[in-house]
Amino acid sequence: MEVQTNEPIRTPPRRRRRSKLQIFKEAYLPTIILAVTAVMVLVFIIGGVTRSKQPDGPNLEGTGSTPHQTTNQTDPKPTNSPTDPTTPPTDPVGDPALAQEAADLLRQAAQLAADYDYAGAVAKLETFSGIQEDFPELGQAIAQYTAADQAMVSWSAAEVYDLSFHVLIADPQRAFSDAIYSSSYKKNFITVTEFNNILDALYAGGYILVDLDDFYALEYNSTSGTNIYVEKQLRLPAGKKPVMLTEISASYYAYMQNGDRDGLADGFANRLGFDGEKFYNELINVDGSVSTGSYDMVPLLEDFIAAHPDFSYRGARAVVSFAGYDRILGYRINDNTLSADALQAERDGLKATIDALKAAGYKIGCYSYNNVSYTNMSAEDIQNDVKKWTEKVVPWIGEVDILVFAKEGDISDEAPYTGSSKFNVLYNAGFRFFLGSGNQPWSQVADRYVRHNRLMITGSYLLSKPDIYEELFDVASILDSARTA
Repeated sequence: MEVQTNEPIRTPPRRRRRSKLQIFKEAYLPTIILAVTAVMVLVFIIGGVTRSKQPDGPNLEGTGSTPHQTTNQTDPKPTNSPTDPTTPPTDPVGDPALAQEAADLLRQAAQLAADYDYAGAVAKLETFSGIQEDFPELGQAIAQYTAADQAMVSWSAAEVYDLSFHVLIADPQRAFSDAIYSSSYKKNFITVTEFNNILDALYAGGYILVDLDDFYALEYNSTSGTNIYVEKQLRLPAGKKPVMLTEISASYYAYMQNGDRDGLADGFANRLGFDGEKFYNELINVDGSVSTGSYDMVPLLEDFIAAHPDFSYRGARAVVSFAGYDRILGYRINDNTLSADALQAERDGLKATIDALKAAGYKIGCYSYNNVSYTNMSAEDIQNDVKKWTEKVVPWIGEVDILVFAKEGDISDEAPYTGSSKFNVLYNAGFRFFLGSGNQPWSQVADRYVRHNRLMITGSYLLSKPDIYEELFDVASILDSARTA
């Protein structure tokens, strides 16, 4: 049943008709003001985020160069890593978490691009969980890194110089005036100044330091059911050229500390150490005091890379090799004249230094035990030399798979080492990389091993064969004045 009330029906009062201006103010003006304000805020936010978060992108200067072209202008690594904000930024779509993710991905991609891993940088950016179009800087970076990756040039191991040095002369005045060994020092060694000049010349010429792992890999072969060595190509930006470094006979022999028996060291470093933060050499001064600093290849190379991070490709370092009969890196690990405690301290010191070298990216090589050429030695004699290395050196430095042939020798000119009894001796001892010598780059990859040439840089070669270095640097510009005085 419908309920009715007795309330009178009221007629609503007659309203006055509004003007067009009133209608505009009430219906449209607030919406227009709000829209304009939102647009201004959005423009401000986008501009701020873009300025603070957008990477510089990869440095593409010189990517139009022809492959393997030499350039005198250094092409530095991209320095496009944005700084992390202290607070997550606000993004154009109002999601601070997405803005922070975009900023983090841009920073991580820039780090990959700094090592020329442009494909990795693109892959990293494409993991963004939001809508990429909402952050234009992501698309811009992907386009730049993709273009940089497409402009990369491939290199094979057979094209790469491995520059090989003896330990360096820190004080040429003492070395070149030694009564007994001055001629040998001038012939076989270069000075710290010349080494530094070579690094400068290589860097200016677009060279970048790489190592064996950049060209060779051990992979499983399903046909043979074994792991075999395969060559892989290295890709670098146009204008960049790879180079390797090897130091030989890095023992700091006793004779170098008192060559002419006058009680004075001959101007070479007498030890390599690591203080927990950096590598250093010890150098015995004329007055018998000891200085620490950068007097040989490892600390000098570390100094150079610290000043020029883009010289090292993905953390590449050098091969450091030595004989074992006297001392290793200055440590007297088999000196029976030392007390038991002193001998153990030497061995502990060497192990700590070797561990630091490996952790920093250096590779350790054997330079024979007795610093002898294997060229004219029998398989039996090589076996005896290797046995001493295994017994007297390996316990303190660990297993080594790199053999650097001493005195520019080899075991055979045959390629490959087919059926060589000398090779079998070395292979059974664990050696897989064989570094010979020659004036031109050369490489051979067999299933079980790898061979690669080194170009020796010595004082006599700098003066008598400057043409063998002309592709790398101008000899006249790197010579130490002490050598030509």
